Amino acid sequence: MTTAGIMLAHQVASKAFRDAAFLSAWPATALPGLTLATAALVLALVPIFSRLLARFSPLAVVSAGFAVSAVGHAAEWSVYDAGPDTCICARCSTARGERTREAFEAVEKPDYSVLLEPSFWWSGAKRRERAEPSLAK
Repeated sequence: MTTAGIMLAHQVASKAFRDAAFLSAWPATALPGLTLATAALVLALVPIFSRLLARFSPLAVVSAGFAVSAVGHAAEWSVYDAGPDTCICARCSTARGERTREAFEAVEKPDYSVLLEPSFWWSGAKRRERAEPSLAK
């Protein structure tokens, strides 16, 4: 379970870094194009990955994939210059005066407390059962 958590954290962090690095250089309107290009690259790599899994064990293929990913991240970190002027982390943004308590308080925050009530979930299930009787247990 720990390994799965680490893998998920790696995926979330790498996507966040990818988007932040991309958006620091190009406008947000270009992000869907990047997403499509990434999907096309993944589709192109599926046959290669399938052949690797047929030839080697999944443990070896996934381990090698993580090693290649780690080398790629090390290369990104060595090339990407995120000085205090371009860094978007909370500490650097606060030091530049971009993140203030007043700005945080001004952001409209949704009320998710309704999700904690069992009646919210039960009412949705009852509506689905009425709409689709085959779902009723």
